[in-house]
Amino acid sequence: MSSFEKIISLIIPFYNSEETLQKCLDSVAAQTVDKEKLEVILVNDGSTDGSEEIAKKFASEKTFATIITRSHGGSGAARNSGITAARGKYIAFLDADDSLSADAMKNTVNFFKENEERTDIVAYKMIPYTKSGRKKCDFKNEKRTTEIYDLNVEGNEFFCPNGMNIVVKNIGDENVLFDSSEDCDLKATEYCIQCARDKMTVGYVDSAEYRKFNNPSGESKALKCSVYFDRFIGKWEEIFSSFDSVPDFVKSLFVEDVLNRISGDYLLPYHIEGDAYREEIRRIEKLLESVGDEIIINFPDAPLMNRYYLVSMKYKGDLDAVTDGSLKLVHEDKVLYEADSVKLVLTRFKARKSGIELCGYISSPIFDYCEKPTLLLRERSEIIPLEIRECSFCYDGAKIKNNTAWGFRTVIEVDKRKSFSFTVEIGERSYPVDFECGEWVPFNKKRKFFVMTGIKCKMSDRCFVLEKADKKAEKAYKKSELKKYILANKKVFAVRFINYLMPKKRIWLYHDCKGVGVDNAYYQFVHDFSIDDGVERYYVVNGSVDAVKDKFTPEQQKNLIAFRSTKHKLMYLNAEKIITAFIEKENYLPYFSDIYPEYIDLFSGDVYYLQHGVLHAHLPWKYSYDRLDVTGEVISTNYEVKNFTKNYFFPEEALIKSKMPRYDYFDIDETKAENVILFAPSWRKYLISHKGEGGWMPDKDKFIQSEYYKKTQAFLNSDRLEEILEKNGWTLEFKLHPIFAPYKECFLLKSDRVKFADGRASDEYKICITDYSSFVFDFVYLNRAIIYFMPDFKEFKAGMNDYRELDIPFEKGFGEFTQNEAELCTALQRIMENSGEPISPYKEKNADFFFDKEKDACDRIYKFIAE
Repeated sequence: MSSFEKIISLIIPFYNSEETLQKCLDSVAAQTVDKEKLEVILVNDGSTDGSEEIAKKFASEKTFATIITRSHGGSGAARNSGITAARGKYIAFLDADDSLSADAMKNTVNFFKENEERTDIVAYKMIPYTKSGRKKCDFKNEKRTTEIYDLNVEGNEFFCPNGMNIVVKNIGDENVLFDSSEDCDLKATEYCIQCARDKMTVGYVDSAEYRKFNNPSGESKALKCSVYFDRFIGKWEEIFSSFDSVPDFVKSLFVEDVLNRISGDYLLPYHIEGDAYREEIRRIEKLLESVGDEIIINFPDAPLMNRYYLVSMKYKGDLDAVTDGSLKLVHEDKVLYEADSVKLVLTRFKARKSGIELCGYISSPIFDYCEKPTLLLRERSEIIPLEIRECSFCYDGAKIKNNTAWGFRTVIEVDKRKSFSFTVEIGERSYPVDFECGEWVPFNKKRKFFVMTGIKCKMSDRCFVLEKADKKAEKAYKKSELKKYILANKKVFAVRFINYLMPKKRIWLYHDCKGVGVDNAYYQFVHDFSIDDGVERYYVVNGSVDAVKDKFTPEQQKNLIAFRSTKHKLMYLNAEKIITAFIEKENYLPYFSDIYPEYIDLFSGDVYYLQHGVLHAHLPWKYSYDRLDVTGEVISTNYEVKNFTKNYFFPEEALIKSKMPRYDYFDIDETKAENVILFAPSWRKYLISHKGEGGWMPDKDKFIQSEYYKKTQAFLNSDRLEEILEKNGWTLEFKLHPIFAPYKECFLLKSDRVKFADGRASDEYKICITDYSSFVFDFVYLNRAIIYFMPDFKEFKAGMNDYRELDIPFEKGFGEFTQNEAELCTALQRIMENSGEPISPYKEKNADFFFDKEKDACDRIYKFIAE
């Protein structure tokens, strides 16, 4: 193509993007490039929401914009439609979730014009964004200068782009196209490789920004699941085999991809078993064998333990630890890791009346290959060996066990000025530690000193100093901190100043989860509200206050506050107790994670986790004591005592053995239950996209093609099910998870005995059919019959719903495990033949599972918290 009508074509594929498309297009309209030379190609990939209307309106108002409409085929095929139609000399891309800085197109075009003979692909700065705003760039976009990078030069192999922040040449019929298959998440990576391979260079423009909104469950995230293992590894085998000698920049992109998969536990093909699994792992090892150690070990920004997990995979575990003058990890004669110290991370440094509670862990890549170390606390002349055991940070920067981390917990009484430090002994040698602080620790890079709960706390490079402080000293500390912020950050200053002036009150805040309705925190709030103990109690509503007002008395309504309102933010810092049914930060913390460190030294309160069900999904990297800012957690069973102390690092004294508050409201009298079956499957993360706090975006085409839908629909309309219900005089009610409400219309119910649930309480059902939902434990408590139904067990094992293991496996559960309509109907028939009662051994197991059936859970929780 020798002449072009336009200087640049910007291709924007969209699919059901009504929430984000307008913002995306506003950034396009604001471009400073000559609009006469700009072509915007909007590719409608079969949208069924209002995004097509948004695109049409934009195209009708902007002469430089056109629309291509096609049936849904995925982002790769949609981009290819745009590439084929492009009339610009250069081609750029923009996803509908994202936006551009005003000069992005102009500056990249100008750079390309000046360097046209030197490169075929130009990248520009990618800035990640979330709901809370701009985030830190990755290594490819931070502190890089505008220039051409030779990918053959050592160090530059890490700089090849693998996203849509690129501009390429339009070479007509010879244009590189994207992989158009729907089950490939390497479309952008492969495209960038093909564009860079001829000249082995990539340009970079620092003065242009691609603003990437991080969608936690978008198309590429879902396709990273290990059920697509063959597609992922096959694509890399195909890419590697296309080169006579694979360049280091390609190997670097492979390592980057594998490291990302380790972080999310998307790498290993868990749905495959036995020898076949080993053969698939060998495919990864074979590719790694061609990658130099330096690329893996020196990969920028990647968590250390993920890099050495990959090293171990490359060498099949054939590594040795050497602990002489330094700590070394070696393969044969090659030193792969060397350090003079051990990393010690503090995950908890909580000032309490009894002293300072310390939690943390020590880690080193050599710990997988050496004897168990000894952690020593040194307090002046006294040396105290601390008890250590494997902790949740064996999953360090990953949802896969990638190292051996040794956790510790201790309480240091502050009866006088104390100075203490740590050392680690391995064999007969002693090593110093390097401190790092976790997100719940008030110490950080800017704060080495704070005063809380009557204790002055100071941190230096290798030790801590503690001493008692009175209220006057605490007030003086807060005043001195104000001076630091008065010019540096006026918003933070304002919050801290109001906190400084606020009178100290006894405030308890109660939180449930947005979209779930009232839960355990509501029941505890209602119970506690009437207690005359000098506490001001507030129920925090994450959603519309008006929508829940009718559940509260007029007096209680006065104490409803909106989540993340100014009032909530100020009350949180002054609160004595936080009581929450959901422990994820976004459910109770009014500050976003990036700003909370500015206030964390002001919060001296305690957090109590009521739970919203009995935890049985295996999630140590999420719910362990050393990951949470929690003082006490409500449990309902002896199983949880063992599980939390053994697998989740909880001290037993932090477990509130009361049962969840809602069980006070359950009626366990089975005679009041009707002959109705509840069928309540949980939602699936891989079948719906998260729009952050904006909610969820359904994909009905994808949903109805899933095994989850097909087998569920087959069961609901099964002739055999209808026969069983008719013969025994029962009905079945189908209850979709609230997140799956948009899919209700996909289900057609043909039998009069099968209907959608209409708000009946759990204790009104006699039989429950569910999957891995913690909902099952309500029926264990009631000692009602339970059947597990997992139509997508392969996808579950592959981790497509964020986890793939249960702490109580299905085979050790509370009912029969089924995977299809025939198995489920057979299991249901057996229960019917037993008069709707649980069959043995499940009836006996259910009866003994909970602590008791007394209606005193709220009383016991209040007593624990108050004391």
